[in-house]
Amino acid sequence: MGVGVRPGFVAIYRWKISPEHVDAFRKRWLAATKQLYQVGGQGSLLGKADDGTYVAVALWPDRKARDLAFSEIGARDEWPPAERLEPILIDPIENLWQH
Repeated sequence: MGVGVRPGFVAIYRWKISPEHVDAFRKRWLAATKQLYQVGGQGSLLGKADDGTYVAVALWPDRKARDLAFSEIGARDEWPPAERLEPILIDPIENLWQH
């Protein structure tokens, strides 16, 4: 995304995942991210934090687009076992992200 093109909303999702479920979780996250592109998502990054939790940072045009996208895709496929922690929802006030 170039300077001046901003997500209007950022969501940070976090999970605790047992090692035996990580590969299946990553595949499911990738599929879900691709589905969300089709309904307004602007992309996501999945990483592993120092504390061992898995973290995804997702970009959205606005909060309404995120809510609509999740209602459209619903729970199409099951997710592997994981403890989902409370998401962090952010309304950006400054953004210097770019491609």
